[in-house]
Amino acid sequence: MLAETKIKGFDISETAFLIFLIMATRRLEADKYFTSDFNEERYTKKGLEWVNTTESLKDVLNRHYPDMNRKWINSTSAFTVWDAPPERRNPVPLYLRLPN
Repeated sequence: MLAETKIKGFDISETAFLIFLIMATRRLEADKYFTSDFNEERYTKKGLEWVNTTESLKDVLNRHYPDMNRKWINSTSAFTVWDAPPERRNPVPLYLRLPN
């Protein structure tokens, strides 16, 4: 893995990235709080709503620091330039969207 060259714009090689993807998927599938116990017996209605509607770090910041979001973050993502124009919001919930 360390001998492989990195893809331009990435900090890890393609092989390391694929291993990360496979392991991340398996960890999510094995997490009972994200699969079989992902229900109202374990989570509050508000908690389920947060999980099902949160799409980005900007959503988390907006939930906890709404004043900061209104004053400083104009962009769609907290990881882009904050003065960038926002992208159009998708009304379809994240968990119901088809992959691109």
